[in-house]
Amino acid sequence: MLKSEQNGRMLVYTSKEMLNEWKLRTQMVNYHRDCIVEREDGIDLDAVLLKKLNDIYERLLVEAPVEFLPVYDVAEDCVLSVNADSSAKVVLSEACVRVLELKLTSWERSVTEFAKADSRLAKLQESEWTRAGALHPVCVEGHRCLHVYSVKEGVTTKVERLLAVCRRDMDTFEFAPVLWDYFMKFAD
Repeated sequence: MLKSEQNGRMLVYTSKEMLNEWKLRTQMVNYHRDCIVEREDGIDLDAVLLKKLNDIYERLLVEAPVEFLPVYDVAEDCVLSVNADSSAKVVLSEACVRVLELKLTSWERSVTEFAKADSRLAKLQESEWTRAGALHPVCVEGHRCLHVYSVKEGVTTKVERLLAVCRRDMDTFEFAPVLWDYFMKFAD
């Protein structure tokens, strides 16, 4: 995964740091330190809060404006397989949450709009007569993959660039500071 330039402005928290920051922002910190009470019949509040934070973060990665999110070039982490009918399939890496741009080496331009599987544009790709070509390619979203139409015949093709909003791992939260407002909004 290669970082994009916008990632330099991102805050990066571990799960523990995120949990502490969340508690401060929601005023859940323990201000009284002069007594200790231990109970074994209660819930693990930190685990509950961390689950909620992960849910909110996953939602933000899908819905929030891209300029506030971590964007990586994951071309090296994806697998491209070309079919005999000039279509192809790009299997996305586990870190990909939302694909923003795809460029294959055999294409004249990159694709930045991705068709839903049940859309009219996706249905047009089913026939070789209405399928898109390498000059104006079409990508259809699949489950953890992109169905690509079309690649040039007789030309070795590979993924040149694949920009995506990514989550590096479940222990890391990475976002622009302005997204704290979204976290607070989604917390309710």
